[in-house]
Amino acid sequence: MVEADDMVGAAGRTPQRDASLGRLWDGAGAAWKLALVILTCLAVKSLIAWRFPLLGDEAYFALCGKYLSWGYYDHPPMIAWLLHGVLYFGRSPLLLRFLPVSLSTAMGAGIYALLRPYGQQKAYLASVLFMVSPFNLAFFLVSTDTPLFVFSFLSACFLFKAENERRYVYYLLSGVFLGLAFLSKYFAVLLALSYVVYFLSVHKDARKIKGFLLLGLGTAPFVTQNAWWNYQNGWPNVMHNWVNRFTSETNPGLNWLFLGLVLIYLVTPAVIYFLFKNSSRIRRQLQKESFRIFAWACLVPLCVFVLVSFRKTVMVHWYVSFLPFTFVMVALLLDAKQIVKSIKFALVLSFIQVSLVFAAPFAPARMMKGYIDEKELASLVTYMYPQRLLAQLQPYQNSFLFATKSYSKSALLEYYGGDRVIVFGKGSSHARQDDIWTDFKQLDGRNILIVRMGTVEQSEYRPFFENIRVEDVQIEGAKFSFVFGYGFKYPQYRQTYLVTILKAYYQIPPWLPYSRSFFHEKYDF
Repeated sequence: MVEADDMVGAAGRTPQRDASLGRLWDGAGAAWKLALVILTCLAVKSLIAWRFPLLGDEAYFALCGKYLSWGYYDHPPMIAWLLHGVLYFGRSPLLLRFLPVSLSTAMGAGIYALLRPYGQQKAYLASVLFMVSPFNLAFFLVSTDTPLFVFSFLSACFLFKAENERRYVYYLLSGVFLGLAFLSKYFAVLLALSYVVYFLSVHKDARKIKGFLLLGLGTAPFVTQNAWWNYQNGWPNVMHNWVNRFTSETNPGLNWLFLGLVLIYLVTPAVIYFLFKNSSRIRRQLQKESFRIFAWACLVPLCVFVLVSFRKTVMVHWYVSFLPFTFVMVALLLDAKQIVKSIKFALVLSFIQVSLVFAAPFAPARMMKGYIDEKELASLVTYMYPQRLLAQLQPYQNSFLFATKSYSKSALLEYYGGDRVIVFGKGSSHARQDDIWTDFKQLDGRNILIVRMGTVEQSEYRPFFENIRVEDVQIEGAKFSFVFGYGFKYPQYRQTYLVTILKAYYQIPPWLPYSRSFFHEKYDF
């Protein structure tokens, strides 16, 4: 059970009466002030979401929502299922980003609701700190992290309630939300590992054992659905996430430095400073079982990522779903004055961050000419002005199938244009969903217009078409090459690219039994 003094001040007094906190805290008006903070953050993030250019990954997730399925090559289906409903209402970037903007903002209210029974002041201050943190104000892009972020938090909250209120239904709900998090992104496995470590670290009795069995029961249907889809499709999720992407070419020292610096920035240096300053209090608090769930949910994934850094560069967004637990722990481990100072520090960082992010799209892309090469400049123009590129393509849309060599640019142009834009060539490990959506066998003899960044040689594409011509196009000072391919030759493409793709991405290990493989069947391998 959570003890009554878990959230009181360091000296043992209840801190609500501390006048030195100034106007930031007023017990009587806490709910109204929190609502005002939430609305302000929502408005700021909505403004950024409206103005900031749509990224290729975001367009890709939207297309997954358009082409609804039980699974996708590189990720579980939850983000697509959620976006499918959003797309009924429109296709603007602001609407598409409604989920990350609204759900991440609502997380501030969730932190307050979770902590309020154990100390209203600390709950309010921790919630405000989360809302004004650089982390929250940067959370407006569409990604698989959005549902993972929300469902992971709800799962941990219900497990916390189950442990403190001794109700079996909360264990079951924790498992259900863990399952939904698993269908969002596989990093939910690290949350499950945190639960295992927590279970092993606390006193166990019959009630707790039954509760954790119920938690596993709640998760099982979602894991089973995903495993069955992978089994029926040659385990594409496993191939992408655990086989094809790993490399030993990495520098662990640089990985740790990068991960550490960015996490310090997102949580804010002030919070990290006060956590180190309060190290003795942290040791005392972690000896109690109360709130230990959230401590392990912070620490276990971080330790795993440090170990992974030996073999692979760890991307910072991998950890974002576990960051809200840090702000829960802040309410327990910092006193009220320290949280207030952290809020003030976070406001300065966030103001600078928001100003830069909002101003960046107003800078014309042509300003970068001479500082980056022509391919990078063309890529930048594609993301900033996709409609201008589509206007150049519009005269050919009835006679050519459009293509690029990049999954993100193909997704972006298809999202804005509405017509299919395929990935032509080998692509990358992230471009393989197009292997599911596109059947090159059916394109034999078709005319294909390939959009390339910068200059391209005709010889690169001549073997795959009856006829080739290349036209240079200038947009915002950037050079594009339109490769007009007449009469696509499927046999040559199969021998050159599809065989290479088969060897690079579809060599399913013997330890992965499967029912069928879409790539082998489609191209008769």
